Amino acid sequence: MYKTIEKSKQLLKSCGPDVALSSLYSLLKKTSDSNEKERIYIYIAKIYVSQKKYIEAIEAIGYFFDDSKIAVFLDNIDKYINENNKDRVKNILLNNFEILKKKTVLKSKPSSMLAVLTNKCNLRCIMCKSIRENYTISDETLDDIIKNMKYFEYLACLGGEVFLYDKFNVIVENAKKFDTELSISTNGLLLGKNMSMFENMQASIGVSVDGFDKETYEKIRMKGNFDVLNENLEILKQSTQKESFKQIKTLLRMVIMKNNYKQVMKAFDFALKYNFKALNFLRLNSAFEYSPNAKELKYAIDQIRQCMDIVEKEKYNIQIFTDTNDLNLNAGQKNQKTLYNNASTGSNELYVKCNIPWKNLSISMKNDVYFDCRCDCKHIEKFETIEKSWNSLAIQKIRKAIIYGNYVKICKDCSVLY
Repeated sequence: MYKTIEKSKQLLKSCGPDVALSSLYSLLKKTSDSNEKERIYIYIAKIYVSQKKYIEAIEAIGYFFDDSKIAVFLDNIDKYINENNKDRVKNILLNNFEILKKKTVLKSKPSSMLAVLTNKCNLRCIMCKSIRENYTISDETLDDIIKNMKYFEYLACLGGEVFLYDKFNVIVENAKKFDTELSISTNGLLLGKNMSMFENMQASIGVSVDGFDKETYEKIRMKGNFDVLNENLEILKQSTQKESFKQIKTLLRMVIMKNNYKQVMKAFDFALKYNFKALNFLRLNSAFEYSPNAKELKYAIDQIRQCMDIVEKEKYNIQIFTDTNDLNLNAGQKNQKTLYNNASTGSNELYVKCNIPWKNLSISMKNDVYFDCRCDCKHIEKFETIEKSWNSLAIQKIRKAIIYGNYVKICKDCSVLY
């Protein structure tokens, strides 16, 4: 057996992972000794780690590993990790192991986080209520986020306007340091002078516009200037064509309301003009005086479907998506492959119907803990620290509810769970 494993190591170097894995799986069929099987599976898992296939790695070893064995495994895989941030890889592996074992108290840290940084804004949008209170994330919470940044695959930052948060550069610098993908939502008016900070990093820049001619835009986004917006989006477009910005993804958002529901096609043309990679349509769920009625919403949905058909026919390099809780396009929509639901929901890997409570922690403007998922609930409990909130009794209860199917209130209307 040892000779075969050594041969597999040579095959890994000379012929690649597929040949080496084939050799090891063939060896598994020839042995019945449990210790030998474990040794082979451990090496299989290490090969998967080297290929950044972390779920497959845990599936190879998870069923016969306990807490002590996974700890030893994580202590001995550094040379197989092909990412600069080894702490994050080990956290991902431990997290997947804990999901597989259906643990509700986790030693792993959150692998994604969303935080509202401030409600300071340079606009006064007609549908926005967040400016009624003054809010900026505390320095203690910022320090906590930075301390845990090395574990994050993904960090989303919201405002207000994120560029008006005076320590936003600290977040960007640490995201670069730990190769964390940073996602921001902005109105785009300050992008030009801040674009350079996103050079040579993974980032997703979401721009919320809502009006696609000068009159409509400036009536909805009061204090905004449509000409200045276009100048900034041209800078965004030109920047993302450079090699040093190749890891930047761009997304255009439109909130559908009474004032703009006829502008879906204009939004689509606008997204193509500035080379956005994704276009997100959302229905207004606040400021109900501006919410579209059923007829207006149907008009907008029909236009969204037309956009999807055009993307499929013309093979445009853009994704069009919407949360089905807001705009139910699934019914009768033939072009399912062009319909993308909330990206944060992710795949339900490793045998729980929803893995978000094992992966995400989010903090609202009111310092509430919630999950970045399809649920409209923005309050589970008050945030203390990442460590305390991550394994609080309230979050443990949600994890148990998902494991056993006895869903708590905030999960009862979720389409993923039913």
